[in-house]
Amino acid sequence: MRLSLALVLTQDRRSRVRILGIAAGIAIGVMLLLLLWGGYRGLESRSERWDAISRIEMSSLTGTLEEVEPGTGQTLVAGNIDRHREADIQRIDVSSPEGAPPLFHVPVTLPQPGEFLASPALAKRIAEYSPLELGVRFGTLAGTLPDGALPTPDALVAVVAHNETDMLMRFSPRVLIGGPSGEFGGMPVYSFVAVLGALAVAAPVLLLIAIVADLGQASRRERTATLRLLGASRGTVAHLAALEMIPAALVGVLLGAAGAWLTAPLFSLVPVIDGTFFTSDIRVPLAQQIVVLALVAALVPLIAALRAHRTDRGVLPSGAVLPEPVPSFWRLVPLVLGLLGIPAILMMNSILSSITYWLAMFIVLTLICAGLIIAGPYLTYVLGRVLRRGVTSAANVIAVGRTVRVPRATFRAVSGLVIALFLVSMFQIAMTARVDPRAEMREVYGADSPVWAGVVQLENHSGDATLAERRREVMSEVSGVKFVVDVYDLDDGFGGQPVVSAADARLLGLNPKPAQEFVMLNPTITAGVAIHAEDTPVDPNVPRIPRNSLAFTDGSAEAIERTRTAVWALGLTADAVPYVLTEREYGDQLGYFARFSTLASIGAIVAGGISMLALAVATIIGVLDRREVFTRLRLMGVRAGTLRRIILAENVIPLIAMSLLAALVGMFAGWAVIRVFSGGNRQVGLPGEEYAITLLVLASFAALALGLALFSVRGATTNARLREE
Repeated sequence: MRLSLALVLTQDRRSRVRILGIAAGIAIGVMLLLLLWGGYRGLESRSERWDAISRIEMSSLTGTLEEVEPGTGQTLVAGNIDRHREADIQRIDVSSPEGAPPLFHVPVTLPQPGEFLASPALAKRIAEYSPLELGVRFGTLAGTLPDGALPTPDALVAVVAHNETDMLMRFSPRVLIGGPSGEFGGMPVYSFVAVLGALAVAAPVLLLIAIVADLGQASRRERTATLRLLGASRGTVAHLAALEMIPAALVGVLLGAAGAWLTAPLFSLVPVIDGTFFTSDIRVPLAQQIVVLALVAALVPLIAALRAHRTDRGVLPSGAVLPEPVPSFWRLVPLVLGLLGIPAILMMNSILSSITYWLAMFIVLTLICAGLIIAGPYLTYVLGRVLRRGVTSAANVIAVGRTVRVPRATFRAVSGLVIALFLVSMFQIAMTARVDPRAEMREVYGADSPVWAGVVQLENHSGDATLAERRREVMSEVSGVKFVVDVYDLDDGFGGQPVVSAADARLLGLNPKPAQEFVMLNPTITAGVAIHAEDTPVDPNVPRIPRNSLAFTDGSAEAIERTRTAVWALGLTADAVPYVLTEREYGDQLGYFARFSTLASIGAIVAGGISMLALAVATIIGVLDRREVFTRLRLMGVRAGTLRRIILAENVIPLIAMSLLAALVGMFAGWAVIRVFSGGNRQVGLPGEEYAITLLVLASFAALALGLALFSVRGATTNARLREE
């Protein structure tokens, strides 16, 4: 360590500034790595807390819920998804002799019956709206839920306390036994997309760290040549390069850790899928931080040593550019295997199990992503060979010649942007397969009727006539409700055709015959299409079972929410939840790709920003490597503008070509993902304007990076260097 400090401190001011710049680059990479790891941990923690809530929902009961035995002092729970305007509310109704039943991962003390606990976001929402619209829906607010019980800071959760009699009368509760399992749950696609997104951002971060570490080697060319001339071996030079990078690595990782800690509150505000994050979820535990920091601190000097050993030029001057070994054709193998794996998986749909199917697709996409990086130098070399035959200008001849001589260095400069483009193309194509929630119903039943956007429906699963009468009475009194219609099923043994009374039929705009007591409606009345009467007569003597109460409002959000609140507040929901038809969505695992689309764009922009730095640094390294060459060209009369065009062509040509390839492969991969996960039943369309905006941002990043790098040409060919040469 003392030798490392001596190597740094004995250098001139410019060299020390360079080392501080390397440390800053490492700090940015480490900060983003820690935030990325914290984001994945946050998704995992969020999923665990969501599982604690979703296991109570009546639609997803698990083995921890048993049959009810009244009067035995059991903890009774009923979970439902309520709604207020555009937001879902997780509602948990509970009665328990225990003060703190095991509802969540953290203890929560129940309030008195008739009171409720709300998440901070729900409490804020209640304060913003009229009590008749939301507040009285749950009872009296007794406090807020702790963060450990909530999946996200903006989650809307209400825990409503009841006595046992009230629970049995108003709901169909189950018995809660034991607490949440704490296992990471969620759909496989959730983890699949999360891991893939993590790899998307991690690759440019690691690339940035590697390129920044390589910056030191580019600045040591002259000193290395002198040491080799004095008899130093390649191992000695590599050892000194590693020692010089140790202080930069240590300072960089410490600054990166501090930066991740300070910026965690800011990054926790980024909405991902179901909401934002708690800051504690984003911050990586100390033990894991130490592991990451130790690995990076060891990796940077190792990269410096390997690069110094690999690029050693012996006693050649620093301006000599040695050609790289010609990339092998075998570099295409991983990419080709990944592309061939897609049709292979599609053909094995009936053979592979579900989990094997997902794993195989993940392996194929990883092969494609890694294959682009591995095949990049070979494809860049082939591109240079092809273009070399057609270029005529001096700047393009020099630029294409360097592409052929050093294809690895050329591709490494643009690889981060290429990978970012591949992944955002895949996600944006995959998201176009999202199903319109009501598209399938429209195909069967016809166009939606706009009137249903303002109709609050309340199903009557028990068929209780008294309950139907009470609901009608209460909803009719709500301000903004025009009328209420009761829909019955005929108990005729033929599947229950919907009927309404003649009076209700007139309210619906129908004209029943004077002798008709009841009117049979089209069976799709609750599917959202236009209402019309059937010609089949209804026998008034056939028993009728009340199945649905429809409150036709004026269509305003206030009237809809007042109707819902009135039903909840007076305990008339029973085993149903009031809803508006247009709020019902078609549940589909592929919807997760659409929910990840914004995250994919954000990830691509972050990866693009990191890649911008990597591109700028790699271009500057290329300029530093050829300072003597550029200086001699200037002495021969070549203008600085020509040198800039050389640098521009060296990067723009492979960037455009590889970006087109990455975009096409990404679109193909997105199509394959949808075909695999939908069982071949879904198609994709053209990406939307979000994709175009993301491409524009990535192109702006590339232009900015090249603009920054072009300034280095002036520094490399200053008047002082010209006089020295």
